[in-house]
Amino acid sequence: MSHYFLFKSKPTILDGHFELTPLYSMLSMMNFMFILGYRPFLYQEIKEEIEVELKNERVDRESENTKGIKTE
Repeated sequence: MSHYFLFKSKPTILDGHFELTPLYSMLSMMNFMFILGYRPFLYQEIKEEIEVELKNERVDRESENTKGIKTE
């Protein structure tokens, strides 16, 4: 559900890319391990990079939306 709201598309696994299933399993396991306390500094660094990327994406979307609006 969150993938749809963030990216407005279906996750890749629903598109029939089943060869990537081992990757999904590994990422899920790493996420679970991070939540349990594995390498907290790496986990924090990854979270900060994701927040920066999401912020940049929002700014890009907002700038694209304002380009279509003409001000007089």
